[in-house]
Amino acid sequence: MNKQNYSQRAEFINGVTLVAPSRPFSRDPAVDVEQMGAGWLAVVPYGFTPADESTVWYNHSRQWWGETIPGIIQTVKHGHNAGLKIMLKPQIWARHKWSGEIEYHSENSWNQWESAYRNYILEMAHTADSMKVEMLCIGTELKKSVEIRPLFWAQLIDQIRRIYKGQLTYAANWDSYEAFPFWNEMDYIGINAYFPLSDARHPTRVELIQAWSPIIKKIESLHQRTDKPVLFTEFGYLSTDFNAHNTWEKEKIIEELPVNEAAQSLAIDVLFDCFYPKKWWSGGFIWKWYPPGYRVRNQARDYTVQNKEAEEILSIWYNK
Repeated sequence: MNKQNYSQRAEFINGVTLVAPSRPFSRDPAVDVEQMGAGWLAVVPYGFTPADESTVWYNHSRQWWGETIPGIIQTVKHGHNAGLKIMLKPQIWARHKWSGEIEYHSENSWNQWESAYRNYILEMAHTADSMKVEMLCIGTELKKSVEIRPLFWAQLIDQIRRIYKGQLTYAANWDSYEAFPFWNEMDYIGINAYFPLSDARHPTRVELIQAWSPIIKKIESLHQRTDKPVLFTEFGYLSTDFNAHNTWEKEKIIEELPVNEAAQSLAIDVLFDCFYPKKWWSGGFIWKWYPPGYRVRNQARDYTVQNKEAEEILSIWYNK
């Protein structure tokens, strides 16, 4: 681990993404987060777009409590009481498809979905503003929507700015962050940083550093064009073999993969070694962190660093 002192850096976002609980918290989830060394909490209230429907439903009685407005408010209160800053990160869960593939073939269907998404995001903006949430993420990996309907996004950003006074970002997928046309309207370039690095069973530190090198150049070039800091709105690795390449595919066969905490620790450590020296990099949010009492399927292989080797690595970086 690089021990160089970067004390001249501006505020660094050392965040975790909290998984929303199905019921009210059994105890304060922010205590463990703060003790680990994190200073930011990402709160993720999902909205749902059912298959072949042009709607978004959210804040519904059938949703998990932590994704509802009362759950959001309580989570933010816990975070602020613990001295944590908050990013509210509403995002779409699309049934049977990736959210980036949401696409409609009629103007009427697009208008219906956009009206529903606007209602969803503006209600979250009102909630964020009323709670003095420090950052709002206006969308996550909505690749096709941004590409096909830029006018909608331009208008939505303007409407959000009229409501919400904090900082804005958008969480672009690793393969489309350069194509998002509104970085100049954001406070941060947001990237979900699941870049394919190596398909080796357990890549070495040298292999990972070499894989990051061309990616860093592309991200830095975007920073230079926009003069905006870069934030990893999501980053993380499974604690398994083959965890540094196409992790969304590995999730489908996660139970077949051998547990490998060392691979997870190394991948996180290398990410920080590569990016922490870059003054334009503002840190990010580890995916993901479970609240007390949450029953986690495949926790030994999951992205979470809790009670694994990688928690100590992340804590060291977060406490620099």
